[in-house]
Amino acid sequence: MLTIFLAVISGVFVILSFITNANLAKRVGVFQGTFINYMIGLIGFGVLMLFYGNVGDLNGSTLGQIPLWAYGGGLVGVMIVASSNIVVPKIPALYTTLLLFIGQIVAGLVIDFLKSGLIDPVQIAGGSLVLVGMVFNIWVDRSNKDKENDKTTDTNTELNQTNLESVKQY
Repeated sequence: MLTIFLAVISGVFVILSFITNANLAKRVGVFQGTFINYMIGLIGFGVLMLFYGNVGDLNGSTLGQIPLWAYGGGLVGVMIVASSNIVVPKIPALYTTLLLFIGQIVAGLVIDFLKSGLIDPVQIAGGSLVLVGMVFNIWVDRSNKDKENDKTTDTNTELNQTNLESVKQY
């Protein structure tokens, strides 16, 4: 139960992080915002490690035993923050979340396939349903915007005709 709760909280923090970082990036730039994000994170986590006394666990022999590819997570994290700094201001948070979810499903399917050679049709069906739902939601949003634009255009046309008739009377 705790694991599920932590996963949900992590999901909330991811979206909050994306929105906060994107707002920072608007003010200082995409790469500068990413740099500030990681510097603040490094300082904050360094203080946390000092508080919990885990700093001594990082030593040269321990770090040397870790395979080089395992350090790639930091680089991937930087790419995530930088790309979200570009994407988040341009699309709604819900769509960002759903697109991230779809990307995670695809990545999970690929990784599971590479590890086991199996493809889970239920996961493919679930991801497809999310994608179809998102496409439908985008279509509804655009239809509603088109209707609002049509109403605005009609109202503006009526106002212009009324104004034109008023001018003709004088």
